[in-house]
Amino acid sequence: MLAKRQAQSTVPAPAVKQEQQNDSSNHSEKKTNETDEGYEDLNFVQRDDLLLYSQLQSELSQYESSAAAFTNDLSLKALRFELQKAVLHPLNEISDLSGQHLQDKLDRLASLLRGNAVNVGSRVVRATEHPGGLEYCTNLLARRMVSQGEDQVNVNPKAAFPIAAVITELWIEFPIFGRLVLAHFYRQCPYLVPYYAPQQEGQSNEDYYKSLGYRYSNGKVEQQPAYLKRMSGVVRLYAAILISLPRRNQPHPHGLEHAWRYLASLLNLSPRNDITAAILVEFLSVAGHAMSKEYGKQFQKILHLICTEYFSMIRNVTPKGSGGGPVTRLEDFLQESITKGGIPPPAGQLPLRFW
Repeated sequence: MLAKRQAQSTVPAPAVKQEQQNDSSNHSEKKTNETDEGYEDLNFVQRDDLLLYSQLQSELSQYESSAAAFTNDLSLKALRFELQKAVLHPLNEISDLSGQHLQDKLDRLASLLRGNAVNVGSRVVRATEHPGGLEYCTNLLARRMVSQGEDQVNVNPKAAFPIAAVITELWIEFPIFGRLVLAHFYRQCPYLVPYYAPQQEGQSNEDYYKSLGYRYSNGKVEQQPAYLKRMSGVVRLYAAILISLPRRNQPHPHGLEHAWRYLASLLNLSPRNDITAAILVEFLSVAGHAMSKEYGKQFQKILHLICTEYFSMIRNVTPKGSGGGPVTRLEDFLQESITKGGIPPPAGQLPLRFW
């Protein structure tokens, strides 16, 4: 019903560069009905988004397999340890301290991915020193970059922007790194597809909740507030990438057109309790200002839809008496946006020509 209303609202979707999508044969979710174009719609994910998700997860699995021999070889333990340090030391030091500081971290990581010799303490190592080493480093960096969303951005929201800036620059030079980053985002937080994954027949509760990004400790699933906070950190980092401004006027490898695609896909799915409100307010607080500047009245129409019909849908799936923390936060955000006549730039965004 919402999809029909959106189609009638004449909000044109900007052109989005299509990712290659040709492998969805391994996905077993049941489909519900068919559109006029003959494509099958799902009530938990859009068909094209599911194709991309499946393709990226397949690529990620293949890439991890290509590095498996290097990862599991006991004789290479010392080399792996040095390469881990070559990845993690500059990664953990990324901050907005200064443009020069950020440039240094980017240079060190880019040099590693180029296969150049890099200094790790008193030793010099190369990712290409042994077959599988470069794949190991590239995937480790992509995975740990995405993990910064739930580990660092979760605690310090402003940290999203220097991390996003480095990810964007590396994505430009190393497209396979960017594909891996996106695959890890989707694996860690499938709501970024957006994908409300249903529980599969025979799938245990623990396996199902882990597929949604929940953590388990001693057989117990984490509390909902902690989970929502971590997912919000991941969403904030992803949104920060979308609005990051590449240096030297280079084309963005995953820019605002993908923000529009994501928001349109999200609004074409029925909202879920808690998580939809949590990710929506985080996404809009980071990307909303840039989207408003880029798309003008088109974005205002979609924001009006969120404030009216879609927010009512969110209210309807929120249990009475549940407190509704994320819903209240979204409502306050939308009301403030209306009162102030727009969405302000996110706090902590790097200024133009920062580096």
